[in-house]
Amino acid sequence: MQKAFTLLELLVVLLLISLSLALIGPRLGGIRPSPKETFPEKLKDLLDHARTLSQTKKKNYLVIFKEETRRVILKEALPNKEGALLQKLKVPEEVELKAEGLLDLEEAKGLIFLSPYGSSSGGEIEIVNHQEGKNYLLRVSSLLPITELLSLQAASP
Repeated sequence: MQKAFTLLELLVVLLLISLSLALIGPRLGGIRPSPKETFPEKLKDLLDHARTLSQTKKKNYLVIFKEETRRVILKEALPNKEGALLQKLKVPEEVELKAEGLLDLEEAKGLIFLSPYGSSSGGEIEIVNHQEGKNYLLRVSSLLPITELLSLQAASP
């Protein structure tokens, strides 16, 4: 009597191998971008998320750029009270933020105020990655619910 695998057993083994390769393969292939490359996209996502929250929850929100702690903070804007911290994003050491047109705040580089009606205080943030030699411009519209990320020429050394 010959011992052999059934077709069902072979299919189960092939299924398990393909599932494990699908889960582990991208990590082995090195296709995941480093956090330095994705910081501008993460910052844009945070601003888009803040705008969406503001419109759906009908509340005012602040995006604060803290220079001394190298953090970008999203919090609810409450009159005469400290708003709850909703999200924070660490600015990598090799990245420099140059803000223009943001609201002034003593303890921060600036802030963007987002209203539930789609408008914001607006402004522009230039994102300079000194290590990668890349520049980006993140433009936040004050009248329209638009946040755009533009790639600029390479940063000068």
